[in-house]
Amino acid sequence: MQELYAADVVPDVLLAFTGQKPLEDLEMVYPLDEMLEAYGFDIGTLDPAAVAEIRARDAQGRLVGMPQEMGYIGLYYNKEIFDKFGVEYPRDEMTWDEVLDLAKQMTAERDGVKYRGLEFGVDAPLLQLSVTKTDPESGDVLLTKEPKFTQYMELMKNIMKFRG
Repeated sequence: MQELYAADVVPDVLLAFTGQKPLEDLEMVYPLDEMLEAYGFDIGTLDPAAVAEIRARDAQGRLVGMPQEMGYIGLYYNKEIFDKFGVEYPRDEMTWDEVLDLAKQMTAERDGVKYRGLEFGVDAPLLQLSVTKTDPESGDVLLTKEPKFTQYMELMKNIMKFRG
């Protein structure tokens, strides 16, 4: 990127998968809020969680990029296994604590088969919190400083308790 910038070749659009700090260092980050308003773009048409994640990358909360994609995470379950355990099916709008309580009921052995009540990628709850792992301004790691990480780590600790 530095070579392109030094050659006065500045791209109009970048996919910043590795973060925006290198772009900030080159003064290549441009807030889009005013431009979107000037062109009449309705930001309300975008997923609010995706917009919040982009704003969380900027120290001033500006929209410094457009969401490229949003991965949705769903809770999939096998009704036959819930019936076998005599447990009610999951419902919409469950909290993580409610999901964990349900998972604990479903983690057991039945008829010689060991069942695990919950399985997912460890970043799933972290995505829901719309938090970045580093400070957008300083680049400092936020794992011990951002309260949302404490919330995430407490949840992961509770999950690991029953997974064994």
